[in-house]
Amino acid sequence: MKKRRIRLFFFFAVGIMGTLGGAWGADVELGQVVVTATKTEIEISESPQAIAVITKEEIQNSPDRSLGELIQRTPGTQVTKYGSMGSLSLPQVRGSSAGQVLILVDGRRVNDAQNGLYDLSALPVAREEIERIEILRGGASALYGADAVGGVINIITKESTPAPYTQVDASYGRFDSQQYSVVHRWKPGPFRYGFSFSREHSSGYRPNGDYDAWVFGGQAGWELGPQTEVGFSAKYINKEIGVPGPISFPDPDDRQKDDNTLLDLTFRTQIAPKFKVNFRGFYNYYRNTFEAGSQGIFSTGPPSLNKSYATGGDLQATYGLGSAHLFTGGVEGIEDRVNSSAFGVQRATRGAVYLQDEIEVLPSLTATLGLRFDAHSIYEEQWNPRAGLLWRLPWETRLRASVGRSFRAPTFNDLYWPASPWTAGNPNLQPETAWNYEVGVEKSFEKWAVVKVAGFYRDVDDLINWAAGSDFVFRPSNIDSAEIWGVEAEAMIHLGKGWSLPMNYSFLYPRDNKTGDPIPFRPKHLVNVGVEYISSMGLKANIKGRYVRYYVTQTSTLNKDYFVLDGRVAYEFPVYRSYRGEVYLNLANAFDAEYEVVEGYPMPPRSLSAGVTFTF
Repeated sequence: MKKRRIRLFFFFAVGIMGTLGGAWGADVELGQVVVTATKTEIEISESPQAIAVITKEEIQNSPDRSLGELIQRTPGTQVTKYGSMGSLSLPQVRGSSAGQVLILVDGRRVNDAQNGLYDLSALPVAREEIERIEILRGGASALYGADAVGGVINIITKESTPAPYTQVDASYGRFDSQQYSVVHRWKPGPFRYGFSFSREHSSGYRPNGDYDAWVFGGQAGWELGPQTEVGFSAKYINKEIGVPGPISFPDPDDRQKDDNTLLDLTFRTQIAPKFKVNFRGFYNYYRNTFEAGSQGIFSTGPPSLNKSYATGGDLQATYGLGSAHLFTGGVEGIEDRVNSSAFGVQRATRGAVYLQDEIEVLPSLTATLGLRFDAHSIYEEQWNPRAGLLWRLPWETRLRASVGRSFRAPTFNDLYWPASPWTAGNPNLQPETAWNYEVGVEKSFEKWAVVKVAGFYRDVDDLINWAAGSDFVFRPSNIDSAEIWGVEAEAMIHLGKGWSLPMNYSFLYPRDNKTGDPIPFRPKHLVNVGVEYISSMGLKANIKGRYVRYYVTQTSTLNKDYFVLDGRVAYEFPVYRSYRGEVYLNLANAFDAEYEVVEGYPMPPRSLSAGVTFTF
């Protein structure tokens, strides 16, 4: 009854805002365009849900060198990292688990069906190839289907440009950390192409903590007409790391290898001025090998080999009906297959159809209504609705509200883990489900500041929990539930003369309904602050601080909180005509803080790196 009242309240509040909206109206300055919130191009201030964007300029000027470090600077986002460069890196949004966050590359899903996750350190995309990163906070299954419970992270790569563009980057730092990359793109006419190469290496700061990775990417496209194009892209990473284990039970010789490939075939056309059609066919192949050494306490058994395949496609159309409606609809189909040394070959198919309408109710009010139907060969069918409102008030102020249902699918590991005296899978599992609610306000102060505040609530049922039964065998079941609520505040202040102050704060309360206690190892407070300076003479400086305080158990050894400060200073200079160069210094963990993000896995100490970039 309580859950029903909450849903009715949110839908009622949305209706009241719609009724009142006609009395107000304001024009807000054009801003960053995003696509993740609605699968259509809208300004970030027009999104019905909270969304953050990391631009290519922020990526270039940040002291952060990994994708996980970049993402965790945004509100409500924590990246669970198991230590050094190249180690397991799993994002969490608004207190979610890593499996409740959907990872996209250019709008297509990359989560592994075997474990439901995606390790950001194994993403086959060079950092220099990223155009922007969009982080949508809150449930989004009405558009994206399974696993979009906590949020969606969409990594969008750069497109070819009319003028040829080449970038070469090299850096070296403590622990023999090396990063090299070459990126080239060009669109000389109807044909476009691009390729990228990246190489990363580190000896690590712990024994058996070394890392090597090679990343390759390529794309090509051909304009068949003024509004029609066909394209192809391929991305690949070869990664090998040592797995040192926790400091209490170190593994001096365990090894892990990853070979991941993403292939895409796209076709897009504009049939009429307000009618666009996009098709994408894709193929994912992930190969993971874990070789247990002979010296660790738990290093036993033969190597494990897991291969995961996903083949699918989606067809999406957008149609503008008059000036008041923009319809977006599509169909999607995917076949997942896993070949695991643990449980052999397993297959599953899934299909979906979705429809969304962005409605201009009044000049000051836009409503977004969506519904998606997902069918799966294993678990029950899922219907996921969503409703959102954006209300434009005077004085460059906007209010937003949204409510929607989302779900997380059981993984192949959950369903088919082989039975033994200690563990077993459960083929009767059903998806986790959640209702997400959000209200927020955004205020712009002309050109010198933007302030945003959002409150959210998520009610999660049928959580999949691995626990021992009466027979002392660990197996998963749909028994847990949780309520998660919190507040996020963020501001970007421009002081003039090249100075900017980005900052955000997030408070989170994740409650385990079974125990009544906070869910441990989730962040209670997240604070990100920074100072950025760019001069007209080519000098760039960037300082970023991060404070985290956790919910911990009485027996946990995880630090209750930590503060880390990172910095970067760079100088950009002309080389020849339009050729540019940049030299830079990055300082990570400037105060040499001793802390852990995952219990038992210490994070790197202070480290300095230097590099140079040339663009022409």
